[in-house]
Amino acid sequence: MMAIRLNKQQVIYNFSKEHPPALIVENGATIQVETADCFTDQIDSANYAFSGLNWDQINPATGPIFVKGAEPGDVLKVKIKKIELDSMATMITGPDMGVLGSELTQTTIKKCPIKNDFVQLTSTLKVKVNKMIGVIGTAPKDEAISCGTPDAHGGNMDCKDEEIKHLNLLKNKRVDGIIITSKANSWDVLNDYAKYGSIVTCEETPLQTISAAYTDRLRSYLEVFHYLKKRGHTNVAFTSVRSAEKSNSTKSVLVAYEQVFAPPLEKNYRTNCFTYEDGLRAGEYFLNQANPPTAIYANGDEIAAGIYHVAIEKGLRIPNDLVLIGEEYLPVGKVLELSSMDHQLELLGQVAFELAIQQRIKKKKIPHILRCAPN
Repeated sequence: MMAIRLNKQQVIYNFSKEHPPALIVENGATIQVETADCFTDQIDSANYAFSGLNWDQINPATGPIFVKGAEPGDVLKVKIKKIELDSMATMITGPDMGVLGSELTQTTIKKCPIKNDFVQLTSTLKVKVNKMIGVIGTAPKDEAISCGTPDAHGGNMDCKDEEIKHLNLLKNKRVDGIIITSKANSWDVLNDYAKYGSIVTCEETPLQTISAAYTDRLRSYLEVFHYLKKRGHTNVAFTSVRSAEKSNSTKSVLVAYEQVFAPPLEKNYRTNCFTYEDGLRAGEYFLNQANPPTAIYANGDEIAAGIYHVAIEKGLRIPNDLVLIGEEYLPVGKVLELSSMDHQLELLGQVAFELAIQQRIKKKKIPHILRCAPN
């Protein structure tokens, strides 16, 4: 069967039932899909001005593709037969990007040739590629969801198989230890691999075979909500990452909210918040209500910055008219002088690394700090 081709000029940046299909196919069709990179191919050379990047064009997905006969609630099975790569890759490093972001002072862009399934990083250093699908998903039945947000519909997907591949490196003695910042597989699976070497997770674990460097998320959320309640706030909203079914952090923030206030109503919270753009949407959602909240706890300073932008446009003063608390004490929050719940992730990373190289099983809880902005 000849493949139907769909080029990368037809892309979307969120999954939405409102998007008209770029292609309509029969069930069982073979499709050749051309994709752009995560920056929508904006970076065409190492001399590209990073400040000129359009952040509204991130994580594009080619499509949408409508399958004839598919109904809401159906499961769509997609078989990836082959992945072919372009001849050039784009690599970016800079302040607050990645594990060593705190050590960097400027943004650097590098274009790396790809040949025979290897990426040439320098004239003498090359690494084998690990092909993967970045963004894939279906249109949710309700509101649009950014392509960068993973959830039940799909999105920017985590892959359990990738975690297994790295755990197999431990099993085959290719590495001495592994640090898992956000696990994709069950504790039972990780426990099976613990006998092969040091495994450290960045969340609390009941297993005695695995080390952990973690923060007490529930206690930190309780501290935020008690702080707001003591200052007279009862109409409080919050944002979170994924749904409680998929995120332990969301589960904890819901428990904390109920303990301090009451079970949250739908108008009190917004999920699928990862970026500044998600913060803008959350700000519009909360602040356009008939009785808008007087305080909002955002699950990240970037999300808080988006809410801040909407609040300022509406003439609200921070914190006089709206108390806004972000998370992780990032540079954008410092510039805007926002309060922030700091889980000290850099310290957590250092402790996790120390546990991994010590080869001894320990549990280390990292203290959190509620950093309050000046009034």
